[in-house]
Amino acid sequence: MVELTFTPLAKDKYEGLTGSQRYFVDQGLDDLKRDNNDFVRHVVNTELGMTITFERTNSMILVTDILHDSYQNTQNYQDAQKRMNDWNN
Repeated sequence: MVELTFTPLAKDKYEGLTGSQRYFVDQGLDDLKRDNNDFVRHVVNTELGMTITFERTNSMILVTDILHDSYQNTQNYQDAQKRMNDWNN
C-alpha cells in the first residue's frame, strides 16, 4: 500500500478547500494511490482551476502543493456570501 503524506503548505491548503474542491483532491489522491504511472507529477482539473503537484517514491506519495484559483477572494464570491447571509438572517 502506498503511503500518502503532505508538506505543511499542502496540508494547510487542503484544509482550506471547499466541498467540490476537496472532493476533486480526494478523488485525485485515491487515483494516485492505485496508479503506478511514474511519469505523472501533477493532476489537473481545469473546470475547478485546480492542480495537485506531488512527488512519488517507491512506497510514498508526497503532495507538495495544491494550486487553485482563489475564487473565494473575488468580488463575485464575496457578494454571493453577503446575499446568502442576508437571506439566512
